[in-house]
Amino acid sequence: MAELSERIIAAWHQAAADLNFTFTSPWHVLTLDHRRVTYLGRVHGFGGTQGTLIRLLHLGELSVYEEFDRDLHVAKLGERHASYDRLVFRGTLIEWGYSGPPSQRPTWMPAPR
Repeated sequence: MAELSERIIAAWHQAAADLNFTFTSPWHVLTLDHRRVTYLGRVHGFGGTQGTLIRLLHLGELSVYEEFDRDLHVAKLGERHASYDRLVFRGTLIEWGYSGPPSQRPTWMPAPR
């Protein structure tokens, strides 16, 4: 599992450099009951208004994308995102939707409807 996590993190760093967005890894969240939860990273500007947290998809989980709260979403990723493929990552980000400042929207991202 650690090896898969490392590969996913490396692929997102590569995607961020190539597709011109911000990715921070690791990312920590303090829960309401004061537990510290660590995610593989945070993709800024896509998904919720505060971005999308990424973590491993575990065997048997049905949902791969959900709202953490209305501002921050969670994507559960697996092998498909463990090596960088520009079309796959671009498609993922387009599916999540751009939520950052309009002036910073990447040129490859379709304009909002």
